[in-house]
Amino acid sequence: MAGEGEKKPVLEMIQADGADEGCVTFVLHDEDHTLGNSLRYMIMKTLDVEFCGYTITHPSESKINFRIQTRGERNPCRFIFFNLLFPIQSPQITAAHHMKGF
Repeated sequence: MAGEGEKKPVLEMIQADGADEGCVTFVLHDEDHTLGNSLRYMIMKTLDVEFCGYTITHPSESKINFRIQTRGERNPCRFIFFNLLFPIQSPQITAAHHMKGF
């Protein structure tokens, strides 16, 4: 837990001891269904993904537990998650960058 004055992490990766890289839970802080559902939809379109889902722990918390399970270790969950997460965010960053002058 982040103490006073410390910045809490935006993203955490949780993996059970001894588990392979084909089954990982990511915790996204300060996010809601907007990112969770979009990301789940895009990840489920990936052929190597066997299961993908997310939960929001409580309506008053803005935290998502995002679970991915892949078929085998050819495409680890980390690789799939980060390759799909950043293209979703980059149009917003680009738009914010272009609107900076306005």
